[in-house]
Amino acid sequence: MNKQEAERVAFELAKKNHHYVIGTINQDGYPDLSVLIKLKHNGIKEFYFSTNEETDKIENIKHNPNGCIYCFDPFEYTGLTFFGKFQIIEQVHNHVEFSEDIFPEGLNSKNYVLLKFIPKKVKVYHLLNKVWIDDIK
Repeated sequence: MNKQEAERVAFELAKKNHHYVIGTINQDGYPDLSVLIKLKHNGIKEFYFSTNEETDKIENIKHNPNGCIYCFDPFEYTGLTFFGKFQIIEQVHNHVEFSEDIFPEGLNSKNYVLLKFIPKKVKVYHLLNKVWIDDIK
C-alpha cells in the first residue's frame, strides 16, 4: 500500500466510522482509554466529540492535551490511529449537534463539553500493511 492508497483508506474509514477509542494521558503518565461518538469531522484534519465535563478525560486533557484516537473496520482488517492534540471548545453554541439522551438541557447543560481533536499524523493499517501519513491534509 502506497501513501496515496493509505490516504484514501483513511478518508473512507474516518467518514463511515462513528465510534472512536479516545486515548488521553492521565496524571500518572499512563494511557487512559474511553469510547466516544464522533459528532463530525473535516476529512482527517479535525474531529469533534461531545462528552461530560466531569470525566477523567477532561482533567487529563487540561493537564496534557496530547493524545490519540483510534477507529477500525474488523471486516476490512483496517485501523487508523491518529496522534495529535485535543482542545476543549468553550463556545459550543456554534455547534448544534449533541446527545439529548446524555445532555437533556442541550447545549445549555453545564456539563456539556465539546472536544476537538487535531491530528498531526496517522498510522494506517490495511490488510496487514502499515503506512504513516505525516502531513495530514
